[in-house]
Amino acid sequence: MFTIWACNKADLLEPTVKTDPGTPAENEVYETAESVGAWHNSCLNYLYDHFIALKEAEWTATEEEFDAELKGKILDYFTLTGHPAPDIEITLEENFNHAYFSNEGESIVTQIEAGIDNYEADLLTLEQFMELMDEVQIAASSLDIEEERYIIAITASVAKYSALYWETDGLKYMNFYTNGNHEKANPAQIAALKQDAAGAFWGTVGGLATGNPVAGVFGGMFVAAYRSSVEGFRQKGYDCWFCP
Repeated sequence: MFTIWACNKADLLEPTVKTDPGTPAENEVYETAESVGAWHNSCLNYLYDHFIALKEAEWTATEEEFDAELKGKILDYFTLTGHPAPDIEITLEENFNHAYFSNEGESIVTQIEAGIDNYEADLLTLEQFMELMDEVQIAASSLDIEEERYIIAITASVAKYSALYWETDGLKYMNFYTNGNHEKANPAQIAALKQDAAGAFWGTVGGLATGNPVAGVFGGMFVAAYRSSVEGFRQKGYDCWFCP
């Protein structure tokens, strides 16, 4: 099993749903994907603490400087949690490429896409969405093709943890734009879920392209954290808080 835990689990937001996928091999994929999702949320809290301190210190930066600072802190968190920093290009592609999958894998991927769309349209509650992603994660864990198992399971896990994060702990990200209390995620924060899932997808694909499943896991971790935090720190419709 690829063990991602290297931080205090009490500090992480953990979904309340969890079902035993079945065989040891299926459990390995499921648990690896779970760890990626939990690491993603923990990393977002780490990034928040760093950048809110910079904001309070009235730090200013160009877009390029901000981007470099953000990527650098994500890589620092890999080191802090005892993982090798991935060498992977960040893609901003927002859709999943179905060409990577068999017919069986593609049918599971469409469930992620439909679930995200329905959740964003308020057709699914947070609990229903998390349960659906958990089911997808379990289904992906039993696919015949190893690459499909990891790509889909990690994508579903990050979507599950992301939805929980932006409805709970992630509300504090609005402190970069307002000074009020925030009881519910705004549309921009919920929309970050799609960026998270796409980041996990393309990061895992990019890592697996090296022929190493471990690289796929870490690639998914890095790109998902980057794209999620970009949505949190630079929300559309608000003034840039770090621009000179």
